[in-house]
Amino acid sequence: MKASFLRNLMFLAVACAAGGCSYLPNRFADLTDVFSAELTAGPGIAAQAQVTGLVGTAVGVSKQYGVMVHGRYAGLAARDTAGSLIAGSTNISGDVLTPFWGGKPYVPRTRSWLGFLRWPPFAPALKKSEWPQLLDMEVGASAGVGVHLGFSGIELLDFVVGLTTLDLCEDDHPVGLPEEITTAALREATRRVPAVLLE
Repeated sequence: MKASFLRNLMFLAVACAAGGCSYLPNRFADLTDVFSAELTAGPGIAAQAQVTGLVGTAVGVSKQYGVMVHGRYAGLAARDTAGSLIAGSTNISGDVLTPFWGGKPYVPRTRSWLGFLRWPPFAPALKKSEWPQLLDMEVGASAGVGVHLGFSGIELLDFVVGLTTLDLCEDDHPVGLPEEITTAALREATRRVPAVLLE
């Protein structure tokens, strides 16, 4: 068991050195995906909350602009919120947030609720781009200055299983090895570890 562990460790080290290891940046990106925060300013008074991707509400009217960090995406963006408690919506406008790791563009978030239920119904469960947000919780309010905070349960699970390199949300950014360095070649190199290192 000790020999197998050391061989696998050496395999990982060689792969990282040869190809530019993406493991740690991907784990850090997965961890940041768990949280979101906004600090904005603009006219109006409003409040908004969601307890999953399927249930939420908004009340009041506001148009805010400011700094937003949605997981691995950060930048300046606008949030428009309007609602009457039993029906409401909030919208992050524009493809304006950029990732600090990976190449996938930010998908602007629009949320609408009718009778506290997401409208159209089950959108996060049916859209591939939204299902990781199915268990998102978010709360925010604005009165000249706006603050929003969020937490994603599925992104937390993605971070935990990602420690084993499984990619639940399919958002890891690969860094490939040079073509001449194949998995077979790496395994062969690590197989020839001197026996003294494995004792």
